[in-house]
Amino acid sequence: MLQKTKGLFCICFYAFNSLASTVELEWQHYTSAPILKTQGQDYALLKWDQEIDYQTSPFYFDSHFKVELSLDKSQFTYFTVPELYVSYRYDLKQPLYFIESIEGTLGRRIKNWSLADEYWDMSLWNFSSLWNPLHPVSEGLIGAFLTFNAHRWSVESFAGALYLPNQEIKILKKDGRLYSHSRWFFPTYRQVDRLKLNIDYSIDDPFIFDVLFQPSYLLSLKTWSKTMSANYWIKLSMADKPVNYKFFVLSQTRLFNIGRKKGSVGVINQSLSILPVRQSILSVEWGLDYKNFSAVFTVESIKTQEDELSPKGWGFLYQRENFNYFSSLLKYAFQPENFIQLAYIQSWFKDGNHLSGRETPFIFKKYKVLGGLGLDWQTKILSSKNLPRIFTLNFRKNFFNENKGEWLFVRFLYYITSDIYTEVTADILGGNRNEDYLLNMFRHNDYFSLGLGYDF
Repeated sequence: MLQKTKGLFCICFYAFNSLASTVELEWQHYTSAPILKTQGQDYALLKWDQEIDYQTSPFYFDSHFKVELSLDKSQFTYFTVPELYVSYRYDLKQPLYFIESIEGTLGRRIKNWSLADEYWDMSLWNFSSLWNPLHPVSEGLIGAFLTFNAHRWSVESFAGALYLPNQEIKILKKDGRLYSHSRWFFPTYRQVDRLKLNIDYSIDDPFIFDVLFQPSYLLSLKTWSKTMSANYWIKLSMADKPVNYKFFVLSQTRLFNIGRKKGSVGVINQSLSILPVRQSILSVEWGLDYKNFSAVFTVESIKTQEDELSPKGWGFLYQRENFNYFSSLLKYAFQPENFIQLAYIQSWFKDGNHLSGRETPFIFKKYKVLGGLGLDWQTKILSSKNLPRIFTLNFRKNFFNENKGEWLFVRFLYYITSDIYTEVTADILGGNRNEDYLLNMFRHNDYFSLGLGYDF
């Protein structure tokens, strides 16, 4: 009994020493007035980031939690668990059919299925929390992972039955209207207001088991070749899974009290429901690492599938269509944390009519960039006390169809001591008057923030 107690104490002590925690107080100021009375220009946030891991060969446990609490009148709270899993790795003493090790994982884990998907924040593979769509939080898939490693190739597979769509901002309902305290909520009824029409929303939630229990299957094969100065690799990945973004199904619109007299008001009754939509993905990536230079080229094809749960007579707010894109990422690292990166992406649809932008599928209007350029620059300078000062610049330029816009993000991180830091950030958006796309929709949301944090 004494031995068991001693062993448990050692495990808890080791886990405690493998704990990393960050608490940050952040103030955000938006430079323009909000479009809704429920939104503000200033927000105060308390952020908590917690990581706990424990390793005793061949087992490994990892967990990651994030909390964002509003300290202003909006009073919202967001919570997410990007990772929570346990893994087991078995190294073979003698290779079996060239297999050198096998790793099994159970839980929620972030895996690198597509570098291009991560860079462009498309959330086709892993899930995301979109409290702020400009800075999504990556979240892993939930299920069982199995990895086979060999000398020059590896195979990763995933199977899961639990589906949790991307966590978006909290939307409330009052007097038949949908609203939110977040600046990242855009009211879709603004154009209806110009026609003096009111919308009365009712939310029809589907049976919870029809949404939560959706199978997902992913498979990735990677092979590489190394020389004294270069590393070449190619990866083929495929998936059959639900779309991570929430799809809203809208019932047929019913109009009441429509008149031609001056001052008459129309009422639109619409019933909303959230239903899963499946998709299949095929991805090919080729990469090169040569000294301080790296390049990644990606081609992906995505096809959405018709949902069997959709009631007859209901229509999706999207068009089922093949979606393809090509991406290139070129990076030069002076040092591991001092680099410059150039990126390019071009998207296209199977139907040439989509090239005009008039019938772009609804889901793709959620992305920052579908066709355009990216620039990233980061430099780290150590002070006389060996404390880091990090400057980061991210720029995205979108010229795809009518979704023309820009996004500039600047961040300066300064460590006052080895544990206490302060950071200043600025997000600047630009776009045209088309309100159907992300950068255009939120072009009034330029803001800067000031944060003070502590690393435990």
